Order: sequence, then C-alpha cells, then structure tokens
Amino acid sequence: MYINDQSKWPLQVLLQNMLVDPTTMGGGGSSQAVSMQMNRQLPTETLKMAAIVIATTPIMLVYPFLQKHFAKGAMVGSVKE
Repeated sequence: MYINDQSKWPLQVLLQNMLVDPTTMGGGGSSQAVSMQMNRQLPTETLKMAAIVIATTPIMLVYPFLQKHFAKGAMVGSVKE
C-alpha cells in the first residue's frame, strides 16, 4: 500500500487491518511499533462481524437496482461478431 495517511485508506484496507492479527502482517518495522501493536486490544468477533455487515450493506442495497446494467454489460461483452 502506497498511501501513508491512514485517513485516506480505502474501506477494504481498514477492514483487513481490523480482521488480521497485526503480528502476522508483513512489513516488519521497529520493535517498539510491534510492541505497541501487541499492547493494543483487538476487536472481538462480534465487532468484526458488525463492521463487515455495515461495510457490505450499501452494496447489497444498491445492487438490485443496478443488476440489469451488469447483466446487459456482460451480454454485450460476450457477443462476438
């Protein structure tokens, strides 16, 4: 990831950081940073699942209205002349 500012990270990156154990994430870093991450309390399973549901809800609400456009695009792309 090339974006250093956490406030500009996409939602997928924030969810990944919340779901993945920080000790298994790549990048190494200083021992002080690793110890700070280990001292941080990780979210519980309930909070993780709630974040995932909240993040996917807008997609699930919009998709039925745009489904015809996705299907039309797939059909146009599959027709060969």
